[in-house]
Amino acid sequence: MKDTLGWRVWKGRQAHRVCEACFGGNIEAMRSHARTYLEQGPNAVPDLGLAFRNIVRNQNRADWWTRALRHLEHEVGLSEVAVRLKTLAEDSMQLKEAPLSLMDPSRHSTYLESVRGNLFIADLQRDGILRRNQPIKVFRPDVDDEGIDVVLECNGIIRHVQIKSVAANGATREWGIHAQLMNRPSGCAVLIRADAELNLEYAYFGGKTGEKIPDLGGFTVLKHTKANSLGVKLPRPNLRKVPFRAFVKMDSIQTLSDTLFGPPPQHSKSGDI
Repeated sequence: MKDTLGWRVWKGRQAHRVCEACFGGNIEAMRSHARTYLEQGPNAVPDLGLAFRNIVRNQNRADWWTRALRHLEHEVGLSEVAVRLKTLAEDSMQLKEAPLSLMDPSRHSTYLESVRGNLFIADLQRDGILRRNQPIKVFRPDVDDEGIDVVLECNGIIRHVQIKSVAANGATREWGIHAQLMNRPSGCAVLIRADAELNLEYAYFGGKTGEKIPDLGGFTVLKHTKANSLGVKLPRPNLRKVPFRAFVKMDSIQTLSDTLFGPPPQHSKSGDI
């Protein structure tokens, strides 16, 4: 059974009226006043004046503040819970409305590039199994000093590939392609564009199957993003700035696969690798 007198102190609006009249509706300030009153006595707190006396009238002050404090604690507790629940609800709504990818690209760029590259290889090898009926072998160099991220072999063709990736809504429109790719028989670059759900689109910069990459000498030499001690951004002679317009958009992973390795043999039958 509820403490009817104590229940009336709050629900009967006395404590609420005191809070509004003497504390401007600030429950926390009223709670602090009550604690000080009960712990240190009436001389430790300011007189609340006629407004307080008109509400409480001739009730015992210590008893009234004891009951008021109990219900103030209850009210403040409920308020804090309500605020927390509201915050959780708002966070939940933001999560529902946010894109599936919540990673900050500026903080996780290397990780996201690796994921996109791995998905590209998986797409390519899946096509090798399901359509080409040919294994696509993958080799990764220990050191990336010539712009070669991966070496691919299929259908008698070896491709030295530099992989570039960007978010579908990214602002980057040009990429540094390594000039040493020109020294490889079938060097090329593959550009991966990924949306928030990691659906991939591909573009290609290179020659036909068995041919070298186009001459990079006509493209601008890339510069370091950071200046040296003299404030000069020095050139990076092995990197050329290749714009998006120089890439050829691939309409599917199958088109990219055939561009890299040529069409599959006519006798290929899915599943017989």
